[in-house]
Amino acid sequence: DAAMELAETLFAPKPENGRKGPKQLDQYWYKDGLGKIIPVLAGPRAHRLLPRLCEWLNAAVRGRMRECGDQEAEADYSYMWRPAIEEHEQNQSYDSAGVMTGFVRAGFEQAIGSASISLDEALQIVGRYSFLIFKRLRIHLIGEFADQDRRLVRQVMLDRTLFEDYEYKHEYARLVGKRFSMLEPAEQTEWFRWVCDGPGA
Repeated sequence: DAAMELAETLFAPKPENGRKGPKQLDQYWYKDGLGKIIPVLAGPRAHRLLPRLCEWLNAAVRGRMRECGDQEAEADYSYMWRPAIEEHEQNQSYDSAGVMTGFVRAGFEQAIGSASISLDEALQIVGRYSFLIFKRLRIHLIGEFADQDRRLVRQVMLDRTLFEDYEYKHEYARLVGKRFSMLEPAEQTEWFRWVCDGPGA
């Protein structure tokens, strides 16, 4: 508990000249520090750490949108500054919100993988936030831990809206690529029909 309180003091985004998130000069320290505490706390303090990480990410995204002069509720354009939820060469290492996304993902993956929290509990936490980045994270986690809820995996793959929405393109395609075999034969046939029909058919 003391370590968690210290982590909140050190890493919670604070206003800095109208901005939220770590100052550019502190990026190395910030990334190095978070990278060390998440593996330690994601297990024994998952239910406390993960909501805090999400709050920090939410604050970072809000700060980013203010800087860009865009106040739209959900359209954070995260597919541009964080093309992939997982680690990827196209992800921007200098963007505070993008960096925080990586830590949030790592925290959830470790906590779910160690059974410190269930996939359902994780999705409930992620579902509290409206920004697109959290909706993409949801799809990523469903794909990574598909065996915990096979019905949900199939439901997401058969969501025609996700199939056609470019904002979810990477996460949806990755999910289908890894978990397509979980669909029933009739469902696979339906999915291939979508491909043949094309978008908006």
